[in-house]
Amino acid sequence: MECKDYVEIGLSILALIGSTISFFYTRHISKKQLNFDKKQTDLNYAQTEIEIRNMISQRKQYFQDILVEFAKTEPEKLYKAALEDVLNAYDEACMKYIDEKIDKERFKKNYLNEIKNLVETNETKDNFFVKPAKFQAIEKVYNEWFSVE
Repeated sequence: MECKDYVEIGLSILALIGSTISFFYTRHISKKQLNFDKKQTDLNYAQTEIEIRNMISQRKQYFQDILVEFAKTEPEKLYKAALEDVLNAYDEACMKYIDEKIDKERFKKNYLNEIKNLVETNETKDNFFVKPAKFQAIEKVYNEWFSVE
């Protein structure tokens, strides 16, 4: 073997070592990126859940403000409009649940009783959840959670 052959073998070995190092480094970076993406998704879920809670809380506060301020003028009409606004907030939240834009397990834990009360309370059941239901996302989530089949 000539010196030239040894140089070619040496360069080939260096190239192999470089490729191996590059492979493991790229794999390491990919794993970091996957972990980052998962954390980012968890943050997005958390942010959406906070937005949902704020939206519902604001609508409930509005509902209470309407009841206090306008109870003397047209209580029935205003009550129904304010209640519908609250139901719209829940319906929006249920749409996000259905579209899997939030953590479904945590949503169910947080809203199970609230959704049940909304659908089963006589005043909402008779006014908003008759066929066809005005708030279909709420009804769909309710049926998923409380289906007796």
